[in-house]
Amino acid sequence: MKERKDKLKTSSRHYLVFFIFTVIIAVIIYSCDDNTTPNNPGSSTYSISGTITFNGTSIVASGGSYNVSAFNAWYPTGSPNGIAIMNPVLNGGVYTAIYSIAGLSNGNYFLASAWTKEPYVTGGNYVLGTNGCDTMALGGPFACRPDSIVVNGSNVININFISYIDTANSLVEF
Repeated sequence: MKERKDKLKTSSRHYLVFFIFTVIIAVIIYSCDDNTTPNNPGSSTYSISGTITFNGTSIVASGGSYNVSAFNAWYPTGSPNGIAIMNPVLNGGVYTAIYSIAGLSNGNYFLASAWTKEPYVTGGNYVLGTNGCDTMALGGPFACRPDSIVVNGSNVININFISYIDTANSLVEF
């Protein structure tokens, strides 16, 4: 009889350990849930997207990449607030690229397209166009204040503009 009670105690302990182990695993799995709802709705980010139509056909095919950047001030004095790498595609004799700059908070942004040498070196960033001062060859980009894009609680779409594609036509290099 004593042997049976000992087996029952041992069996009960095993079930208790198994139960605790199962609860711990369930808590871990639940805490790793893919909850995409932000904990702080005020910290949401948005995107600016559109299409850039390139003027010219002398594309730079290696050594860097085409990109579009969003700056919260004009003239830009530092790193962009957001950037998107572009892949210009030739269609009907015209290069175009679709872009989407993600991770932007509410505010005003100025867009500039560029080709950037990789790895970056001083003088390896060629600004090729800005939204609202499309391919402003006379006077460069500083002769015109680009249009600002307002991000206010939602994504901004269809911000399309024209840009040079040839770095020989760059508006400014830095």
